[in-house]
Amino acid sequence: MTSKSDKIRGLFLSAMLVMSVFAMVPMSATADSAANDASISGDTTIDLTNVDAATQTIELSEVTGETDDEITIDISETTDAGITVSSPSVETGDAGVEQDGDSLIVTLNSEFTSEDLDVQFDLDVEDADADNRIRHTVSTDEDEYTVAYKTYERQSVVLGADSSEDTLGPNNPVTVYSGETITFDNNTQDAVISLYESDGDSGWDRVARISTSPGDAVNYESSDLEGDYVVTYDGAAPENDPGSDIAGSETELTVEALDLTAEAQEINVTTAEDIVVDVSSAAFNDDFTAELYEEGADFEDDDAIDTINEQFDGTGEATVNFGNVSEIEDYGAGDYVVRAVHDNSGVDATTDTLNVTEAGDAEVDLPGSTITQERGDIAEITVEMSNTDEAYVQLGSADSNFMTNFTAVDGDSDGEVVVEVNTYQTAGADGGPAVTDPHQFVSASDSDDSIERSSVGEGGNHNSSQGVFVGGDLERATDADSDLGSPIAAGTYDVIAGISDNTRDVKTVLSVSEPGVDSVNTWVHPDVSANNLPDSDELDEFLSSVSESDEIANEDLAVVEAQVSGVHGYITEDNHFGNGQDLPAGAGADFVWMNVTQTNEGPNANPNIVYGDNADNYYFDATNDTIYFVLDTDQHNIDAGDEYEADFHVGENNWVYSDSDNESATFDVAEQNVEFSNLNESDVLEVEQSENASVSGTSNLAPGTSVDVELETSNTLLTQSVEVDGEGEFSTEFDTSDWDTGTELSATASAADAEHNVDAVIVESVDDGEDETTTEETTEETTEETTEETTEETTEETTEETTTEETTEESSGEDTTEESEETTTDDGGNGAGIPGFGMAVSLVALVAAALLALRRSN
Repeated sequence: MTSKSDKIRGLFLSAMLVMSVFAMVPMSATADSAANDASISGDTTIDLTNVDAATQTIELSEVTGETDDEITIDISETTDAGITVSSPSVETGDAGVEQDGDSLIVTLNSEFTSEDLDVQFDLDVEDADADNRIRHTVSTDEDEYTVAYKTYERQSVVLGADSSEDTLGPNNPVTVYSGETITFDNNTQDAVISLYESDGDSGWDRVARISTSPGDAVNYESSDLEGDYVVTYDGAAPENDPGSDIAGSETELTVEALDLTAEAQEINVTTAEDIVVDVSSAAFNDDFTAELYEEGADFEDDDAIDTINEQFDGTGEATVNFGNVSEIEDYGAGDYVVRAVHDNSGVDATTDTLNVTEAGDAEVDLPGSTITQERGDIAEITVEMSNTDEAYVQLGSADSNFMTNFTAVDGDSDGEVVVEVNTYQTAGADGGPAVTDPHQFVSASDSDDSIERSSVGEGGNHNSSQGVFVGGDLERATDADSDLGSPIAAGTYDVIAGISDNTRDVKTVLSVSEPGVDSVNTWVHPDVSANNLPDSDELDEFLSSVSESDEIANEDLAVVEAQVSGVHGYITEDNHFGNGQDLPAGAGADFVWMNVTQTNEGPNANPNIVYGDNADNYYFDATNDTIYFVLDTDQHNIDAGDEYEADFHVGENNWVYSDSDNESATFDVAEQNVEFSNLNESDVLEVEQSENASVSGTSNLAPGTSVDVELETSNTLLTQSVEVDGEGEFSTEFDTSDWDTGTELSATASAADAEHNVDAVIVESVDDGEDETTTEETTEETTEETTEETTEETTEETTEETTTEETTEESSGEDTTEESEETTTDDGGNGAGIPGFGMAVSLVALVAAALLALRRSN
């Protein structure tokens, strides 16, 4: 990599080399000497910006001509730069000049007596290359001299020591983008321009030294710069230290990064797909030019295949679509690049190579199953495309007395267009404009795609030209007398698509059914301000915080859910709902209302009513035929103890309902409540001495509401926050292991405006009632099982044992009986009872033995 200092050193040496050509070179003082010096006057610096031609003069000094001499001027570098030389001349008849290829030959005859000779010629610079230093070599028999001039294109930013016309003078802060070309015009021949930056201390580092030689102006490309600089015009360092005000003869220059990029959305596309390029920069709202070239083109010499002038948006982003390259004459499959040029700075960026291959056959497709939607709602028809970005679509036919046709355009080349058909807007409501154009009720769901209406060939299935047609003969709708009159009726409608206007490549059916109000339900949402609810398009986030309930704690949000179809084609977040209690005369064809009406207002009192158009928020879920109304129960004159009925009603005048329809649901508004569970008979909360002692309670506040729980003694406070769950309960744990049993404390649970304060005590364990129940069940089952299972076995064994004992008594007398009783009390090391049996079995056996003994004694 070449360092900045290397480049500066090279620039300096180049400048010195050019300047050296103006040194006087002595010639031999013979009688045949021709020129003793040569220079250019006039257009030493040629600005190509607004000039097509220039006249140049080469001045030869101390010329003598005692015999015929020739002077040769080499103009090869001029012609190599695309400049045409013509009309060479001299001002005296004692000399002549003619052009021979890349040379001008000046001839002096013996009558020539002047010491100076001017050779003039014209330069046609219309096709000249810019930023060239061009030399003429002047040769005599014995010596050579070099004279030079330059061509350049003057830039939009011009800096110089003096302000004149478009030149920004010194002490005038200037900002450019890195890579932008700056013109330095010092209005002085062979001026030296220097750029300095702070060395980080109290001195300066020179980063560039530029000579205007030959001439007084030069272009400088700033791609190696970024930051703050000071420009001087005399070759010297800035007069003042960094951080101080600059001298009046200097210029503050700031170079910022443009960060211009150009990136194709897809580098591998077919001849049926668009070339789309994303361009970005730090130049917000600036203009730029995007150019399409074949790979390998010379941006300076070759014309662009296509050019688009665009503007960056407020974030510095832009997207350019060159369309389908195969639609450009003489172009198709191949390799291409797109170049983006920032207009103000001239900085450019180029995409990677775009590989365009030949596309296969164009195809279109529709859903294989029937598309269903209710009358008055929006039907979605997905048109898929391969190797084409257009599809001709027909909806309806003579069988349905209605047809519309249009062109679906895939603007983002994703292979599909989702066509939305608003069945409600297929006719103009309430005396509105006649529906004569598919654009009035057909749209593309993606803003990059579009629906077009175009005239197509005669005799096609799309009825020669696209539009709206009604009646058995499918007459074109042109005004209110010939349009449909009301939204399309419930029924089935053909959907046909093709790659051209006269093909029927694929077909499906749109089934339109009668609408209805299916149900109304009530939900609850935790208390938040309407401004803090999710946006209207964030339905999933909103629903994640609601729970179904018919009891709403005061100040929580009541949510009325209406499951209804046939209204989503005209009821949106921007529409209002009618007032069902005050129906205006001649209500509109789209008349729908939702009222929340108090039902326990009492005798001789008017109920409180909240109308749907006064809801605090709306959420519309057309996909699932649902509308959500959000009411803040702390507003709208709603009080705790009120009972309400929410009624969603479609009036009989509605345009798509054959009859009125409604559904309703009720809910109560209650005082906020929060309280601890498991208080003992003295209403004292018992808290277990444990590292994770559980404290729980209930609340009628919405699930998700935060509950603050506190346990406090005279010198210690423990706090926890927990949310109410879906069952209206809350539970949390505390570390109470440091408190002795019997310690008295207070407990507080607070949520929203509700609070519960109770006395509490630390106990060894909390009796939750579960152990007693378990003991009773276990005892009962065990006793029953033991009685049934062991009685039978014990009876048999005891009978045998008793028989033996009786025999022993008869034969052995009293001593044996005593021994037998002693054996019976021995537990064999297993506790009290008969050896080999548990306590319960032993007791049963003893009872059985006693009964047998009693029977024997009788």
